[in-house]
Amino acid sequence: RFEKALRARPETAPLFAHGVISRSVCSALVEKYREERWRITEFWVRVQEALGLAILGYDSEMHGIRFKHGDGAVCVELLSGRRIVYPDAHFEQERREAYSRPDANGVDAHFGANRQVIRFGHGESLYGGKIAEHIVSGTARDVLVHVIAMLERRGWPVVTHCHDDVVCTPPIERADECMQSMIAAWRNVPAWINGLVLDAEAKVGADFAELC
Repeated sequence: RFEKALRARPETAPLFAHGVISRSVCSALVEKYREERWRITEFWVRVQEALGLAILGYDSEMHGIRFKHGDGAVCVELLSGRRIVYPDAHFEQERREAYSRPDANGVDAHFGANRQVIRFGHGESLYGGKIAEHIVSGTARDVLVHVIAMLERRGWPVVTHCHDDVVCTPPIERADECMQSMIAAWRNVPAWINGLVLDAEAKVGADFAELC
C-alpha cells in the first residue's frame, strides 16, 4: 500500500522510473518504521484483543480507554467519555488464508495462517489498525470540539472548521486579539487527556486564499 501510494503521487512517481525509489526501498522503510515505532504496532494488537474480549462479553480497559459489550453492540469509550459503537460486532468463522507481503528486501514472502475475522454492521471488517485509527481520529475530533467550545465561550464564533483547522471572522480591528485567543485555545489541553502536547499556529487574512 505504501508503494502504491507513492506511485500515485505526482511528486514521487518519477522517482521509481529513475531508480531512486524501488519496492525494496519501500519495504525497508515500512520495516524500519515498524521496528522503531514498535509501540504503535503493539497498540494495534492490543486493541484488537480488547475488542475481541468485549465481543465475548468481557469488558476491559487500556490506558483509560474502555472496551464494553452490551445491547447487541460493542463500544469503545474514549478518554472524553464519548463512545464509538460497533453494532452487531461478531467473530466470523475462522478460516485459513494465504497471503504474501514483501520482506525488507522487497522479495515476496508467502504465508498461510488461520485468521479470525471480526465483522460488524453490514459485514464491514475490523482489525487492530482500523480500531486504532478510529480511536485516534475520534480523540482528535473531541480535541477539536474542545477548542471550538472554548472559542465560542470567549466570544469568538467559529464559522467553519476542517480537520485541525478552525476559522473565525472577528472585526478587523480585533483580528490579532482573536488570533492569540485561537492559539491559546489550541494549546489548552483538555482535562480528560492530561499529558497530551498541543501546539498551533494562526494566520490573519481577508479571505481563504490568504489563509492557505
